[in-house]
Amino acid sequence: MKNAAKNKKTGRLLVLAWCLFILGAAGCATLDEDLAVSEPGIILDTGTFTDRETQWRGMVLGGPFHPPVSGNVQEISRRAGTESIRKQMPVVYLSLDGRQRLEAVWLEKGKDGPCHLVRERRFQDGQLVREEVKKVCP
Repeated sequence: MKNAAKNKKTGRLLVLAWCLFILGAAGCATLDEDLAVSEPGIILDTGTFTDRETQWRGMVLGGPFHPPVSGNVQEISRRAGTESIRKQMPVVYLSLDGRQRLEAVWLEKGKDGPCHLVRERRFQDGQLVREEVKKVCP
């Protein structure tokens, strides 16, 4: 009886993992090559991003949310970049009004000094507004 319950649970986990894989692949398939950032310093700017003082909650991917912090997009961008370098994991900041999201992903250590390359993506109302690969020096 234990074996049947264990097999059923394992089967459900495999189905869930497969569904997540398919959803991820479908999401990646819809990306345009025009939106890809090929080298550091190239910026994709597809619209205006409201830059005002607001409340943000951040988290390292897979971790708990941090307490809310106030700041404009530049302050949150700097904070997210430094945090992603420190943890070497993706960091996401969400505005408490739910309109803005900022993602920072550590890519690699730069060749010159203590600086690192970080990919930053800004979203407003669910639409990608800006994508940039930049050097961040913690």
